[in-house]
Amino acid sequence: MKLLVTGATGFIGGHLVQRLITDGHAVSALVRSDSNTDTIPKEVSLLNIPEKADAFISLFSDKQFDGVIHLATHFTPSHTADQIECMIDANITFGTHIVEAATSTNVPWLINTGTFSQYDAEGAYAPANLYAATKQAFQDMLTYYAQGASTKIITLMLFNTFGPGDTRKKIFTLWKEALDSNTPLPMSPGEQIIDTSYIDNIVEGFCHAAHLLHEQSSLLTGGETYSLPSSERTTLRDLATLYADVIGKKLPIQFGAMPYRPHEIMVPLVGKPLPGWEQRISVREGLTRTYLS
Repeated sequence: MKLLVTGATGFIGGHLVQRLITDGHAVSALVRSDSNTDTIPKEVSLLNIPEKADAFISLFSDKQFDGVIHLATHFTPSHTADQIECMIDANITFGTHIVEAATSTNVPWLINTGTFSQYDAEGAYAPANLYAATKQAFQDMLTYYAQGASTKIITLMLFNTFGPGDTRKKIFTLWKEALDSNTPLPMSPGEQIIDTSYIDNIVEGFCHAAHLLHEQSSLLTGGETYSLPSSERTTLRDLATLYADVIGKKLPIQFGAMPYRPHEIMVPLVGKPLPGWEQRISVREGLTRTYLS
């Protein structure tokens, strides 16, 4: 397939484009002109994000993509006032230009990326932060485009992810920094349920969804959201125990030293799992590959 990927310089996007190239697809990555693209495989065609809105459509018309995987985002768990404009531009405006161009040029399908933090445990909209609210706002835009368009649009809802090369301030990264510096790390009581998956499981989910869409499978419904949940959900405390067991060191965590965050998600939504996908690599194996290989 001839595919366009946004967010290829990010953690998930970087792993995904490598897999797509390995599988023999022709991959283009839409990047900012000032992006550091050193981690993107040389086989990926780099395309600069157009400066003018109408240039998006011209680009899509010229390239004639078979599908689009939209991963680009601006994430922050707790925003400041000066981050609002950037979040809206990255999470809503940019994505809208992408889907406008895709539907205008009849790209067969588009995969959007959502987050579990948009919802409560029952699936009601309850954003945990402004980031989640912007992701929901973009999905509302997709609802409009999905009506009557020939482009089949779905969203893959992700949970926590980890793996080699992950520099994001996620839980395992924070724990490793605390271990390396032998610095006590104050945390919440730790009873919240954590859903986390090794990156290869998530990449497999995107590839499987792309295959189903390319084959025009009836298993996927346009406008629907599908999830990639872990089969090993556990409390933060138990996850810390597993991490310490794999690493072979005691974590300097001070559970209960901090309150839960405002809007803390104690039990994440499971959602509607992507048909035909399942977690293949366990959290333990993923931790071993990430920190001991």
